[in-house]
Amino acid sequence: MADTRIQIEVEDWVRRNWMPTHFGVSFSRERLLVQSGGVFDFDAVSEDHSIVATISTSGSKTIELMKRRETPADRRTSLGYAVT
Repeated sequence: MADTRIQIEVEDWVRRNWMPTHFGVSFSRERLLVQSGGVFDFDAVSEDHSIVATISTSGSKTIELMKRRETPADRRTSLGYAVT
């Protein structure tokens, strides 16, 4: 089984340091109800719930593959940040 301690540490750093600096509010890990039904464990949810995010610690090759697969409609409705 892979050692994921570094990924968890990076995710925590992004949530505690980068996101509050960038968005001006604090974030926490939270499980929320989704409109389509069920729940989802989000990696970062702002204090006022106006921002929810998943934090990916996967490699850039995965990100590039996702960019190639998205449609123009996806680009209009998605917002992403890459932290390097």
